[in-house]
Amino acid sequence: DWVVKGTKAEAEDCEARKRVELARGVAQSGPRAVQTFSAFCESEYRPHAETRLKPSTWSKQTYLVATLVEHFGKLKLPAFDLAAVEGFARTRLRAGLKPVSVNNELRVLHRILAYAEELGHEVTIPRWKPLRERSSRAVQFWTEKEVGKLLAQCAIHAPDLQSILTCL
Repeated sequence: DWVVKGTKAEAEDCEARKRVELARGVAQSGPRAVQTFSAFCESEYRPHAETRLKPSTWSKQTYLVATLVEHFGKLKLPAFDLAAVEGFARTRLRAGLKPVSVNNELRVLHRILAYAEELGHEVTIPRWKPLRERSSRAVQFWTEKEVGKLLAQCAIHAPDLQSILTCL
């Protein structure tokens, strides 16, 4: 179904173009076609990311996208569900990744699926909770002795900063 705004002649021209595209098989490659995750990442997300992201960000994200494609590549965009995402997270944790790394991969997955939705693709974006990230160390307070050493060294090496450090 196509909606053409304009005159009858414009609508007929549009219909003629669409019929030619259908005959050549071109029209089905548009956003209405259901794509696999791999095909979408290669044909649409990659050019988008290369254009919109800083080169350093894209170079880091390339590896994350490759991992996601390796796991979800054959899955059709509307077939994403919570079970698939949870299975991915379990697999990555079993592979030895830390929760923070898996959460980064899941954030990129969400960004890719959201972009597909923006383009009008039929896509399911499951809602998942990020994995719990445990802090490697607890907050530690300085002792009076340690603060005294800091202020003494500051008085010797950077006296201008001593009043600021005292205030802090």
